[in-house]
Amino acid sequence: MAKIECLKYKVLNKGSLEGFANIFVPSWGIEINGIAIFRKNGKRWVNFPSKEYESDGVKKYYPYIRFKDDKHKDLFDFEVIEAIQAFGQDNAQQTF
Repeated sequence: MAKIECLKYKVLNKGSLEGFANIFVPSWGIEINGIAIFRKNGKRWVNFPSKEYESDGVKKYYPYIRFKDDKHKDLFDFEVIEAIQAFGQDNAQQTF
C-alpha cells in the first residue's frame, strides 16, 4: 500500500469520534478530505466520507468509497492513523 500523508487533522472528541483528517496518497495521486477517525474499546479505525440518510427513523450512513477486502481496509486504517500521528509530531500545536 502507498505511503499516506496527513495534510490536516482536526480533533473533535465527540463520543467515539476522535476527529477528521485530510489525507494524500501520492502513488494514487488522490487527496481525500473529511476522513473520520474513531476510537472505541482500545481500537481505532477510519471511515471515508459518507452520506447521511434515515431508514425507519434511524440515522444511517452510506459510504461513498469502501474496500471490498477487510485486509485492505485494515492496512489503510493503520497507515492513515500512522500518518495522523506523524502529522501531530510535526505540528506540535495540534493536540492528539
